[in-house]
Amino acid sequence: MEYRAPECPACGSVNVQFTETAWETGPKDRTSPAAPPVPRAAATTLGRFYAFGGVWLLITIFVTLFLRNFGAARVESVFNVTVLGVMAGIYQIVRLVRGSPKPTDDQIAALAEWQVAYAEWERTRICLDCGTTFVSPSVGS
Repeated sequence: MEYRAPECPACGSVNVQFTETAWETGPKDRTSPAAPPVPRAAATTLGRFYAFGGVWLLITIFVTLFLRNFGAARVESVFNVTVLGVMAGIYQIVRLVRGSPKPTDDQIAALAEWQVAYAEWERTRICLDCGTTFVSPSVGS
């Protein structure tokens, strides 16, 4: 079977490229028909994650200070409460800095939609003469 270059369905030109190649070699303009798909904005729990973590850090600090003052009569209890409070505070800080909120259902759906759109974008070709985009019947042709 003989190789046939794909033709533009609008103008019949064989001067076509994959949109990915056109995007990598051409000017980067988001309005270009060769631009890759962008994931849609999705609802997130980031603010709630940091607010909740900050509140727990403040609670840890206040409980530690309260227990230190409450157990001031015994030196060993002040030391133990201080050590536990510092460890709990460090844990909260590390959790806030290194952690991240779990993805929401909306974020998972947005990622799935983007993956489908990106896979189609990889199969799409663009006519360099008229700018029409079309999906090839097969990737190897």
